[in-house]
Amino acid sequence: MVVDGGGSLERALFGDNLGSILIKHGWAGVLINGAVRDVEFLKSMPLAVRALAICPTPPRKEGTGERDVIVSFAGVTISPGEWIYADENGIILSATPIE
Repeated sequence: MVVDGGGSLERALFGDNLGSILIKHGWAGVLINGAVRDVEFLKSMPLAVRALAICPTPPRKEGTGERDVIVSFAGVTISPGEWIYADENGIILSATPIE
């Protein structure tokens, strides 16, 4: 999952509750252009999480997000259906799964 929070660090956009939901639905990871919280729990989850920073303030939960849209940040454009691979060294995109 990719979340474009516009690079804002004022509020966390992701935490352990959403992490649990992603795991339940078979997601492998999340890339956040913003902040996360609950990192002590996220570290123990079988979920890759990459974000700009940590922020203890929870999200507003206004329900204003969109899904299945093209997002661009950090000089990269990410389209629905692309595969994202990440580790401690960086992130790469692929149009098809990499074996």
